[in-house]
Amino acid sequence: MTFRLVDDVTPWVDGLELACAQDVFGLTVADVVERVKSGHYIAAAIGDHGLAVLELLEVRGGKTLTVAALCGAESGVWLAALLAFLDRLAADQGCRQILAWGRPGWERLLRGHGYRRRVTGLIREVAA
Repeated sequence: MTFRLVDDVTPWVDGLELACAQDVFGLTVADVVERVKSGHYIAAAIGDHGLAVLELLEVRGGKTLTVAALCGAESGVWLAALLAFLDRLAADQGCRQILAWGRPGWERLLRGHGYRRRVTGLIREVAA
């Protein structure tokens, strides 16, 4: 599996629409496009299968590689290679941890790869 850094995420707009629609922080495709172009996000193409959108954050005295959005089909084909890529990238950037959030299905997929649930996120819409 090959990974390449990209600065144009338009080929993955459909997948990003779905990923952003499920994002609890209100991330939009326009946000992703702008943040990748500005260099705030790192976008990595997952072969021909999908896209990982990543962010480097300084938290609690150390760097964290954060998976801001992930889209793609056939995760069974690329998941292990993606996790190895993330480990290398995090180590190269001096990160102490990798943070990913998503739907409950991701917890099941990642549990066997050394990831564990650390927090539970709750959200409630506020009426205007």
